[in-house]
Amino acid sequence: MSKQIMCFDSSCRSSFVSIDGLRSHRNIIHAGAKVFKCRSENCGRTFDQWNSFFKHLRLKHDYPLHFTPDLDVGPRGVPQDNFSDSLNMDFEDQADEVTSVDTPDFFTSLKVNADVLVAKWYNKPGIPRNLVNCLIEDVTRFMDSGAVTILKNDVLTVLEESGADPSKISDVANKFDHLVSPFDHIRTEYRREKYFQSTGWFIEPVEYLIERRPERLNGDGPGLGMKPVTGQFFPLRDIFKKFFELPDALSESLKYLQELEKSGTDEIFSVTQCCKWQSIRQKLFKPDDIVLPMTAYCDEFEPNSALGPHSEKIGCIYIDLLCLPPGCQSKLENIFEALIYNAEELRQSGNVSPFDRGAEISRI
Repeated sequence: MSKQIMCFDSSCRSSFVSIDGLRSHRNIIHAGAKVFKCRSENCGRTFDQWNSFFKHLRLKHDYPLHFTPDLDVGPRGVPQDNFSDSLNMDFEDQADEVTSVDTPDFFTSLKVNADVLVAKWYNKPGIPRNLVNCLIEDVTRFMDSGAVTILKNDVLTVLEESGADPSKISDVANKFDHLVSPFDHIRTEYRREKYFQSTGWFIEPVEYLIERRPERLNGDGPGLGMKPVTGQFFPLRDIFKKFFELPDALSESLKYLQELEKSGTDEIFSVTQCCKWQSIRQKLFKPDDIVLPMTAYCDEFEPNSALGPHSEKIGCIYIDLLCLPPGCQSKLENIFEALIYNAEELRQSGNVSPFDRGAEISRI
């Protein structure tokens, strides 16, 4: 059995098998905590920053970041650990985790950190995609400045004067060359899209046909053509696969559903406690099936100025996972887009719904 991580609050008796579990416990139970005390045996150090406490647990006590296969498991082999904050962590926290993990070599570490930095830029709503190109060019230009070249030459000179192995000197020079161009593999928008698609962390939306509507053709003479009305859908199978592969995501979701089932209907906390959901589950699924309930709802928004010449409304259908614990359901990043379409074009089409093309939608 793995050693347990005690909660930093001395009045709390909770313990965890991974730092991810403790992190989630902090966000939900001790959200306003300002002091973090290490309750490991013969330690007792205190910290006023979570990141410092996190690094202390990793480096000083060697606690695991995520659950490992040798942990105690419950029914169906689900690890008994608390819900990982990976579901709603910022990219700043992700960057701290990546840099804290031992990488095989310098080149892998440089590539991993470059990927995290670019992903962090893309994750910021206030940074448009064209500005990401500028940031990459500026950082590359800074790294390729004269100062880095001078440092490289000084280091190589010292190594040569000290009689270092020529192969070691060549290796250091090669590392300096890679250091000044860390974004070569993702320098352009096209490369970045293809690269993140290959890693599986960028899931591209897919266009689907809603209907074909008659429309007058341009040019001389009368005539009508059929204009395609399309929308974009997000492959939720792939998205949810990545989502529930996050540490403890599936185990804590199932645990929450079990708690709701045991609580009965005296106090209603979720739709899953209602008779309607129970009848749907009994009708469509077997008793032993793992069912993760979700709801879909529609909303419209205007990405452009409402008073500008390019004002238009975009319709969006969202998916909300009812199986997530309450502290995770409230996070906007845990609400998923399923479909996006032009709301004005659908109004012109009459009663056509973005769901009408069932064959295309079923692929999500």
